[in-house]
Formats: sequence, C-alpha cells, structure tokens
Amino acid sequence: MASVEALLDALMDRTRELMSPQRASLPFTTDAWGLLARNATRVLDLLEGPTELRPILQQLAAVPDGQKRDEDSPLARVALTLGVLADTLDSRPDVVRSASLMDRSQLRANILASLHVAAEASLVGAAPPGQHSAAMLLLRDLAEGTEFGSHVPPRPLQGPVSLLRLGPAPGSLDGAISRWASIAAEILGSPTRATKYAFQRTAATIARICCTVANDLAHYRGQAGGVPRVRAAVLAAFQSWQAAADWPTELRLDGRSGELRQSSQDLEEAMSKGLWCAGPGSLTGLESVLLTASEVGAVHEKQLQRRVTSGGCGSSPMRLGRRT
Repeated sequence: MASVEALLDALMDRTRELMSPQRASLPFTTDAWGLLARNATRVLDLLEGPTELRPILQQLAAVPDGQKRDEDSPLARVALTLGVLADTLDSRPDVVRSASLMDRSQLRANILASLHVAAEASLVGAAPPGQHSAAMLLLRDLAEGTEFGSHVPPRPLQGPVSLLRLGPAPGSLDGAISRWASIAAEILGSPTRATKYAFQRTAATIARICCTVANDLAHYRGQAGGVPRVRAAVLAAFQSWQAAADWPTELRLDGRSGELRQSSQDLEEAMSKGLWCAGPGSLTGLESVLLTASEVGAVHEKQLQRRVTSGGCGSSPMRLGRRT
C-alpha cells in the first residue's frame, strides 16, 4: 500500500483536478460529499483538527442521500483518497501522536486545503436555488473555515509518520510471505549480498510453499474441476525446486544471509500454522501464495543465470528451466 507521503501527493493531485478549467462547475452530489465529510472527520480527529469544523462535516455527512456516487468523479476520488489516508493513520495512532508539531500541522493544512477547494468547486457548480440549499450553506461555512489551510505552502513530511503504510497483519501468512519475498528478491539481486545460502534457501522455501499448497489442495472440497491438474503441476514444481536447492559444487558464492534466514523461518512457521490468506481450503488464498512464490522464483532464475553466465560464481554455464 501507498505511504502517507504518497497518499498526500495523490490527494493534492486529485484536489488540483477540482481546480482545472474543465471542472469549473462541479456538480453537487450528496453521496460523494457524505463520504468525503466522513473521511475528512476521521483524519482531522486523528490530527486534532479544528473542532469548529466537526459539526459542519457531521451535518454534510448526514445530508439525505438521493444520488448514486460516481466512483470516478473528481470529488469521489478525493473522498476515497482521504479514506485510505484515514485508514493508514489509524493503523498506527502511536506514530501519529508522536509526530512532530510541524508534520502534524502540515498534514492538517493539506486536508483543510483539499476541503476548501472541494467546497469552493461545489459552490460554483451548485444546483438552482432551493435544491440542496441547506447543504450549500454548510459548504459556504466549510469553505470559510478551511481557507487558511489553502494558504499554507506544501512541504514534505520529515518524520516517521510520512512512511506509514497499510500492510499485512503481523504474524499472518500474508505478512510473512510479503516480507520473505521482499528480502529474497533484494538479496538475490544484490551484487554484494547474494550468497550460495540465499539461492539454496530461496529454492528450498519455494519448494516448501509448493508442497504445502499441494497438501492443502488435496483437502479442497470446492467444485473446481481443475484442482487435480493444478495440484499435479504444483507437485511437479515442488520436485523441481527441491532439486534446485542442491547447489552445484563448482559454483562458489560464499557469505551470510541472516535476514533471509529469519524471514524464511518466519514464513515456514506461518505456513505450519495454516494461516492462509482466506482460510484453509481457499483457492483465493492459495493462488496469492503461489503467485508470490512464482515471482520470487523468476528472480531466482534470472539472477542465478546472470551470475553463472557472467562467471560471477563459477566457470561453466548452467541451463535453467522454468520451475513455477
């Protein structure tokens, strides 16, 4: 998922869409504004935003919903981006609370600036008098109450809050395989960190994944007729990757890979607990795991082939076939 810094950039980009000449008359939609008000309230509450805006946003969120939201409208995109930002900040309230005064002020200013532009654009494109008149008055109050935020020049955040992002839950198979895949790919592609152990252990871990998935497929009770063929292919991949874990004696690439060792152990522990992404017996979860293993396998083959053919870890080329 995107970091807080990246989400702020996206929010600014989507806010600028509201300011373009083509968007000079933004139609007012109660559904989009309801979502935007709710998500803006969540973010501002986390950042201890201006309390006087809360009743305005609450009333906007409660405006009767008579229109279906266009998910691709610029206003809806701003609202959805604010929602992801709220989820991300809410995932680590301790980091948000300990953020510097400058970073918290900048975050608040960015949110207020976005609300100001959205309110102004909706007022320009307001419906004829009498339609949504109560909401129009609320938008005028919101535009006035957020104007000062639009005058704060944007600047990059400096502290750890900028790097916050949503990710897999700690201890889950999603988290374990994501961390393992990232570390394995980075180490295998590094000219200084790739080792004999890294190539061996990665191949062995992929083999372990294939074996575990094949065993789980044997107990699948769904109605997918192709499961036996998939299981046979996964078993064949297991045997191939198991063989790949036998390092040729003529290839030399010494060193240590403690980080990969730990992430591999964490992944194997998560697999032993059956912590599948969507539950044991779920093809969705198994497909996700196999896809990640396949991506790492492609990195393994590419990097090993590169080292062999370049003479980086031996004298004779070695043919590699696709294993997953």
